[in-house]
Amino acid sequence: MRGTHLLATAAVLAAGLSGVAAAHTPVEMTFAVAPDEAKQGSRITLSGRAGFGSGGNAGPVDLYFRKSENDAYARIGTTNASSAGTFSTTLTARASGDYQAVYRGNKRRGTASASDYLAVYTTTTADLALYSWSGTRVQCHPSCTAAGPDQTLLPGPVRIRFKHTCAQPKSGGSLGFTADPKIIPKPGAPGWRDFPQGAGPTEFELTPPAPNGHFRLRWSSPAGKDTTCDLAFSATQRNTQKRYL
Repeated sequence: MRGTHLLATAAVLAAGLSGVAAAHTPVEMTFAVAPDEAKQGSRITLSGRAGFGSGGNAGPVDLYFRKSENDAYARIGTTNASSAGTFSTTLTARASGDYQAVYRGNKRRGTASASDYLAVYTTTTADLALYSWSGTRVQCHPSCTAAGPDQTLLPGPVRIRFKHTCAQPKSGGSLGFTADPKIIPKPGAPGWRDFPQGAGPTEFELTPPAPNGHFRLRWSSPAGKDTTCDLAFSATQRNTQKRYL
C-alpha cells in the first residue's frame, strides 16, 4: 500500500491528541509500511519523515494500530525522528490493519500524523488433483494412447503416480505434458518421462516447460507382439493458498 503524505498545520490530525500548542511552522509528513503485505510472524518496516526543512525536526514518533475502521487506534510503540525528520523501526506482522505514526514535534515544530495499511496472511498447502486416467485390458498393439483435456498448470513441478501392467512385460512408452497431444516426444524431452521396455519409476515429478497443454500417455508392445495392458496415472500439484488475517 502507498504510504500517506500530508501537510499538517497547528491543527493536530492524530487521534487522541489534545492540548498541543500551535506549531510555529507547518509540518510535512510521509509514512509507509513495507512490504505492502507480509506473512504472519515476519518482520515489517515502518518508516517516514516528519518536519519542516532539512534540520531541527528531532522529536518522538508514537506508533498505533487498529484492525478495522470500527476499532480505536491502540499505541504499540514509539521511535524518534532525527534532526532531518526521518524515522524507521521494525515490528512483527500480526494481523491486517492500519498503522498510524504520530509525530509529536518539538519546541519549533508542530505535530502531524499519517497512516498506511498492511495486509497480513498465512498460507495453507494441499495436493490439488489435476488429472487422472485409467484403462483396463487396453489393446496396445502396436501402440495405445491417452490424452487429457487442455488445461493450465500451477507453478512448480507436477507429481505423477503411474501404474502399468502388460501381458508382454517389456512393453514400454512415455508419459508427460505437452502443448499438442498429437506430437510424439523424443526421449528425454522436457516435461516427459520415458519407460524403455517398461522400466521406470511409478512415482516421479515432471517439470513441463510451459503451463498450458495436455497430459499424454503413449504405450507400445514389443515389435511384432500383441499385448493388453492395465494402465493408470494421476497428476497432482502442491497448491499454496493465502488466507488474510
